[in-house]
Amino acid sequence: MRTLPSASASVRSAVVRVAVVSAAIQIGYGVLAIVSPYPQITASRYEWIWGVINLGMAAAVWGWLRLDVARPARVAAVAAVVAVSGQVLRAVVSAVAIVRPRFDVDPFIVVAIGLMFSGMVALALCSLHSGRRMGWKRWSPMGVAVTGMIAAGFYSTYPIVHFILLGLLWGPAWLLLSVVIAQENAKAGGKRIPPYPDRPDYVVTGTVR
Repeated sequence: MRTLPSASASVRSAVVRVAVVSAAIQIGYGVLAIVSPYPQITASRYEWIWGVINLGMAAAVWGWLRLDVARPARVAAVAAVVAVSGQVLRAVVSAVAIVRPRFDVDPFIVVAIGLMFSGMVALALCSLHSGRRMGWKRWSPMGVAVTGMIAAGFYSTYPIVHFILLGLLWGPAWLLLSVVIAQENAKAGGKRIPPYPDRPDYVVTGTVR
């Protein structure tokens, strides 16, 4: 019988903490965007915050994928890799913007956004077709994708609103996803997760904390 490898409990726990803390910081970023509205919020002294937030987003995507609830699993894995690639690229862009403020990073931001949202939408759709019953929680990734696209839609017309929504609309969606991941990990606790209905030949070994 083949098995799905499980990450160590300590790594899972650390990833969840990073995701939750990052989402909380993201909400604070929305408040900061009110105190220091666009274009001040785009200053290099604030850019590192957005870079950290994007790494937290990547942690949340990884944490959701490790729950093994999205189907088809291989498609979900590819979607997660695409989304994480966009988030990591955006974090790198933030670092470059800090070190070289005059460097034109806009083309890379566009690429990062494309990767991020295409990956999240695909992962969200896979999650809705999950063989494992999660009720409303399976909609969490879709909430992240939809609220993110709403926030992005304001950039060209109302950039002040855009940056506020990045924190105060998109942030809560990421926080909800992170909390759901934490709850599912805690629920699995010291028990083995049973085989999934659509993959009876696979089981998850080890414990999830």
